[in-house]
Amino acid sequence: MQLLSVAPSVHLKLIQRSFAFRARLAYNIGMASKAAVRQNNRTMEAYRQLLLEVSTFFHPDPEVSYRFVADRLSAFYGGATAAITLHQSRQIAFKYVANAPEWAKGLCGVPTEDAYCARTLRTNKVTLIQDVRRDAEFCHFQTVGLGWTRYLGAPIRNNQGQPIGTLCIIDGRHDDVLCEADKELVALLAMRVSTELERERLFEERVAQERRALAERNQQLERTQRTLDAIARALRYSNLLEEETLLAQALAESLKQIREISGVAIVRKQESNHLLRGVFALPHTTRDMPTRLPAWHELWERLESGAATVLPLPSPLARQLGGAWGVACAYRDMQQIAGVIAIACSELPESDAFRAVYLEPILNLVVQIIEGHRLRAHLQRMYEELACMQQQLIQREKLSVVGALAAATAHDIRNIVSSLALSLNLNQDEPHRLLHELKHQLDRLNVLSHRLLSYARPQQLVYEAVHLPTLAQHVLELVASQAQMAQVKTVLEITPRLPKIEADPNQLEHMLVNLVLNGIKAMTPMGGGVLTIRIRRVQRAVCLSVHDTGEGIPEDLLPRLFEPFMSTHRDGFGLGLFSVKRTVDMHHGRIEVHSQRGQGTIFEIYLPIRQPRTGGALYEPSACRR
Repeated sequence: MQLLSVAPSVHLKLIQRSFAFRARLAYNIGMASKAAVRQNNRTMEAYRQLLLEVSTFFHPDPEVSYRFVADRLSAFYGGATAAITLHQSRQIAFKYVANAPEWAKGLCGVPTEDAYCARTLRTNKVTLIQDVRRDAEFCHFQTVGLGWTRYLGAPIRNNQGQPIGTLCIIDGRHDDVLCEADKELVALLAMRVSTELERERLFEERVAQERRALAERNQQLERTQRTLDAIARALRYSNLLEEETLLAQALAESLKQIREISGVAIVRKQESNHLLRGVFALPHTTRDMPTRLPAWHELWERLESGAATVLPLPSPLARQLGGAWGVACAYRDMQQIAGVIAIACSELPESDAFRAVYLEPILNLVVQIIEGHRLRAHLQRMYEELACMQQQLIQREKLSVVGALAAATAHDIRNIVSSLALSLNLNQDEPHRLLHELKHQLDRLNVLSHRLLSYARPQQLVYEAVHLPTLAQHVLELVASQAQMAQVKTVLEITPRLPKIEADPNQLEHMLVNLVLNGIKAMTPMGGGVLTIRIRRVQRAVCLSVHDTGEGIPEDLLPRLFEPFMSTHRDGFGLGLFSVKRTVDMHHGRIEVHSQRGQGTIFEIYLPIRQPRTGGALYEPSACRR
């Protein structure tokens, strides 16, 4: 520590001065009378030994060092009272007293005019009073009657050489004559005490400085914590409150919880009359009220002009919010000013640092919360309008599809009826041919009914044990006429020992008819092809695949293939594959599409053998991949 580095230089000074002291000490002893030498049993070696002990002693704590000096001084003079005093105004305070008498214990100090040290402080020199009883200035002191009749004191000086206290010995041995050597000794020891007291002063000053810095840091941490709490509350309110007035009240209340903030105002312009009205969080109340002070309008105009983002709060407005100073900024809506946020402070003096570190970030946060709230409300209104428009478009599309579906169905029925009428007229004499033609037209009606039923909203499924090969064979026979007309060859491939699955046979039949008709329709422009139905078992499921050799489906249409009203054919309705996907989902299955341009398309449907009782699939999807 820097405070502890003072001691070595003190030791050096003490040692240097001790050499001079030894020379003077030898001279004084040599010049003293023989009687004085006999009375004073202190030898030059004793002086030298005391100086050596004091000069070589060092402790990190200055108090321990100067107490050591006083204790050794007291012991050197046979148990005399050794005191370190400090002059404080009109008092002599006892910093430390070694070997104090009983009557002096607990005594903190005495008035300056009642102390022997007054002369030492006044003259700034070493003072020796061999017999106080014979001293005109001090002979009347009460301490004389208590036994303090001899005094030797040296001034303790500050860095400017001014006396601030004394190092002294006081006792009743006025017969023990003190000489110049004693005065030199006390002067040297006083210098050491001066240095230790200075070191103590610097240490205490440094400690006080550190404590002030720590207190300031703790205050900043506390302020930051309160600010963060206010921010957390503000963010929570921004997600909970939908009305802007309630949000403004909650934000103002949150900011007022910060101790340095005396009041908050969030002012906005009313749409009806364009007058300013605000939420005011004052020291003792929070209310919504109009703003009548002209200064609010002036502040609004300055912020509206865009002269600055954050402006100092005018004094009348700061006083209205219970403070002495403050800041204000504007929040906007669609590039236009929508309101003003003002914060006033009272406990702290106006500070650029506090403004930059705390107030402006808080203002910016509140601005972002309110602007975000307004933007969210605006987007919500746009979303509702868009949803309404989308619903209208869907209804129009539905009506259009229903109309087209009705027209196409009527057209197909009219063709079938016309074909029936023509067959009846031409084949009256050939009953067998007439029956064959009737069966063909009835199959066409049956397929048409399957397609119409698949578009309808499904009702509750009725699960039965379904043998998929039998169902697939029936569907192929049902669409045989359409396949023959399109020159499409149909193939059914079945692996042996296929289990029956738990499913609704009517829904599966509608589903398979749609897939087969889609495949036939995909191969019609190419003048025919091959449609293959494969059925195989995959662990706890059965895979039903329909493969055509048509043109294939464009890659960009694959993600939207099962959306309603999405069709790959110009005259399609976009409901066939949608109904297929819906049937698969209702059976807790999965459908995959593999298509390449020029090579055809494969629809693979995985249906569980047993329907789950909890509504989930019974097999891992990865187990059914090809």
